[in-house]
Amino acid sequence: MNKKLIKLFADLDRFWNISSSPNLKGEHPNCMTTAYEIKEELVSLGFKKADKILKELTDEQIEQIISVVEEIIDEMPETADTFKQINEERNIHWLNDELKLLGIIE
Repeated sequence: MNKKLIKLFADLDRFWNISSSPNLKGEHPNCMTTAYEIKEELVSLGFKKADKILKELTDEQIEQIISVVEEIIDEMPETADTFKQINEERNIHWLNDELKLLGIIE
């Protein structure tokens, strides 16, 4: 992961967890902005590098970028298989729901 992505994920984590209330996780307005910046950086890296990075993300990091998974797949269709593989190997509830919503899995 490059320095820019490391900083963006650190920022996203900070915004994501800014409230001590579990019901408010991810509700900070900068969460969406930062997730889009992460998406743009992943797309700029190309599929091979983005694929490697996506597979190395923690479950929490995947959850934190769920809002941009559809856009990532739209811009790099090959990542649909990556997200599907991650979903099969791990138990990330929001990823499973997003992939169902997008019609990638049943």
